[in-house]
Amino acid sequence: MKSGEIVSLMKDLLEPKVIHHLESCGYVGDKRDTNTYVVGGFVRDLLLKRPSLDIDVVVEGDGLAYSKALSAELGGELRTYDEFGTATVVSSEGLRIDVATARRETYREPALLPKVSVGNLKDDMFRRDFTVNSMAVSLNRKTLGDLVDFFSGERDVSRGVIRVLHDRSFEDDPTRILRAVRFETRFGFRIDARTERLIAEALSAGMLERLTPERRRYELELLLSEKGVQLSIERMRDLKVLGHLAHGLKCPGRKHMERIKSGIEEFGRRLRVKSWFVYLISMIDTLPISQAVEFGKSISLKKKELKRVVRVKMAKPEVKILESEEALKPSEVFRILEHLFPEGLVYFYSLQKKEIARERFARYIRKDRGTRPQMTGEDLKRLGITEGPIYKSILDKVLDARVNEEVTTLDEELRLAEKILEVS
Repeated sequence: MKSGEIVSLMKDLLEPKVIHHLESCGYVGDKRDTNTYVVGGFVRDLLLKRPSLDIDVVVEGDGLAYSKALSAELGGELRTYDEFGTATVVSSEGLRIDVATARRETYREPALLPKVSVGNLKDDMFRRDFTVNSMAVSLNRKTLGDLVDFFSGERDVSRGVIRVLHDRSFEDDPTRILRAVRFETRFGFRIDARTERLIAEALSAGMLERLTPERRRYELELLLSEKGVQLSIERMRDLKVLGHLAHGLKCPGRKHMERIKSGIEEFGRRLRVKSWFVYLISMIDTLPISQAVEFGKSISLKKKELKRVVRVKMAKPEVKILESEEALKPSEVFRILEHLFPEGLVYFYSLQKKEIARERFARYIRKDRGTRPQMTGEDLKRLGITEGPIYKSILDKVLDARVNEEVTTLDEELRLAEKILEVS
């Protein structure tokens, strides 16, 4: 694509303030006699006619000195990361620009983070994951809009292909296996045959297992946060990735995945659900508890998250009661579900095939969850009740009555408390 077409695309797709910030990047580069490029996902999305605010700028020169000058030009906040030669500029308008010195990477051992040294633009593009992410557009005034494409990324964007730059790519960085699936799903692209073969070879060599738990978690969380997560999990199954994340890990059925998606759409905002964690639970739930915990540790789940995974496994018999056709008071449903966390609620809701169970979940989530008595221990003190275990017993019974709508005001709660005391 010619420079004039690139500039026209930018003007058509981007907000004026984004154009202004890119012009400022080029202006600072010109003042410092520094070749300045916007690179990576921003360029890919531009060619796909998708507006992007993911602005990564690479300069052939001193990136830290450049970032200081850019921050002064934009009147923004500057954060520098000297050991990596990178910086982030947040403009006064809140737009984020990541700046880096053009770098060369060398990998001392497979799957470890690379050793970084100063390089040129081609070096920097060669260290990228896929050809579609290895393009740059010049921001300098004389070369504005020039597309720099060493590895035929533009062709692969037009063909809808995910392709690595070299045969050692997945050995250098096995997280690219998960990224290949994520990008393939996000854009409706396909992994080319050579890249798919290299994925298989890297998996057979145990490359995915050599990653740190933190890096596995980061990439898996990103993948499970994408809109097309169902297709991504199925693709990981087809590429035999799941078995290398955990022995016995399976892909949930498509209908179940659709029910999870529906549950997230219905209750996600109300419950502030982390959608990726719901999908992760659906995968982990195919494992026995010991293996589920082991897998959780292998992807750096926090203690709280591990406890929640175990809680899902342990709660199943009790939750099954909600399928009963027998009458259940709202308070009985409340007591079954009150210990479940938001993602667990959505996951269990997705498992329910009986309408009565789904209705009970829905009522709890929409109405009863979070219900508490208005009265407190201080109120019980004022009634002359001696402090002790009786407090919890009374408050629990008052809570049940409130959930069942047997009491609705503080006065009614206090009268109920007195009655409970009389018969206890």
